[in-house]
Amino acid sequence: MYTQTNSPSANSVVVFDRDSKGKLKQRESVKTGGKGTTQDVGCGAGCPILDSSGAVDSIGKLVFVVNGGSDTVTSFKETGKGLKRVDTESTGGDLPVSVVARGGLLYVLNTTSGNIYGLRYTSSGKLTQIPNSAKPITGAGQNTIFPSGGARQIGFDNTGDWVVVTELATVGPGGPPPGLITTFKVNGDGTTGAAQSVKSQTPLPFGFAFNDNNTMVVSEVNDPAGVMDGSTSAYSFNGGTGTPAPAGPPLTSGGALPCWVSLTKDGTHAIVINTGAGRPPGAAKYDVAANGALTSNGVIAAPNGTFLWTDPAQSSDSKYLYVLAPTGPGPGGKTSRIDSYKISGSGGLKFIGSSKKNLPAGVSGLDGR
Repeated sequence: MYTQTNSPSANSVVVFDRDSKGKLKQRESVKTGGKGTTQDVGCGAGCPILDSSGAVDSIGKLVFVVNGGSDTVTSFKETGKGLKRVDTESTGGDLPVSVVARGGLLYVLNTTSGNIYGLRYTSSGKLTQIPNSAKPITGAGQNTIFPSGGARQIGFDNTGDWVVVTELATVGPGGPPPGLITTFKVNGDGTTGAAQSVKSQTPLPFGFAFNDNNTMVVSEVNDPAGVMDGSTSAYSFNGGTGTPAPAGPPLTSGGALPCWVSLTKDGTHAIVINTGAGRPPGAAKYDVAANGALTSNGVIAAPNGTFLWTDPAQSSDSKYLYVLAPTGPGPGGKTSRIDSYKISGSGGLKFIGSSKKNLPAGVSGLDGR
């Protein structure tokens, strides 16, 4: 498993090894050569940036991390001697918060400048910028809710033919409420077409994940103050037109500020993290039908005393789920952790322990293999 310190002075990747019972042990910390950042996301200055800031290419044993304070992305490669930093390149915009890698093509989402940007990567991790790959998202220039803009996550659909972005705070045609799902057609040269967007089922779409049927499961915050519960929606994604269409009605997430989505390897179970925002954080569980329709499977609470939960990640075999638990602003030093769960065949979650509380307060992003 990989996370990053996100330190504004010097960002680092922290690497954890997983044992046969799913528990984590910290192996090493490797500098990215860039700087992290913080932003106000509703719980005061110094809150951890709520982003999906890393990506893993399992075939090539590569790891990619954005440096929000430097506007760069860094590549790493797993070697027999540990994680090795390979290359660093510009992200072609301001405040990169999310990155996705697939088959040699990497795309970054820059939320403040409101654009996507593409790079190629080799099996060794060497990065090359793609000319003319910068494209504005639909809400470029808008700043309606969050100080750094509204775009949250970037990803590919299951075909790899479309780049997909959730625009949390963008107000589309017809006016409020805000929230768009934006797609870009991938061209043969690695560039994309122009942005095309549809409104999300409920306001403020945040994280998402695709299964093999190209069902897109999306967390939707609804209420940025976290007073009302958020929701989760499923969309049938048309790989020909790049258009998501509702696969059923949205369901409550049973908690505040649902941010990130994790799907099991077989695509039949979804886990959505309720960040908390002053209310108890937790994980909403759903069954995903073949047609994409969701069925609620309950909510589990985070361990007692958890300030908030942010990013989830699974082991490659979907036997284990890991959730990042950063601390809040103020004193506390290295007190963040990663909580570990065993996933049952029915999508249930059993707590099996936490990593040592030795991560900095601003720790951000989680991914693994």
